[in-house]
Amino acid sequence: MTCSSCAAGIDHCHGTLVEHESGFVECTDMACLSFGVERHSLVIDCGTVDGGCGCTEHFQPLAHVDSSAMASDVPQEQLLRAS
Repeated sequence: MTCSSCAAGIDHCHGTLVEHESGFVECTDMACLSFGVERHSLVIDCGTVDGGCGCTEHFQPLAHVDSSAMASDVPQEQLLRAS
């Protein structure tokens, strides 16, 4: 089976875009470098991920977060992907 977007040369991603409560987004395709919603045919909320997502348990509005502690709870791979 051939992907019609690939055949047409349309910029797209085969991964699933996951939107987190904090506003952080990530893609299940590790090769994805552009996290725009328009590039992904499947976009889900992190709460629908099998096993759930712990980000809603730890999310606090920025006004209440100590900036020196912000990165300590974030996995290193997420820090690298967000930049």
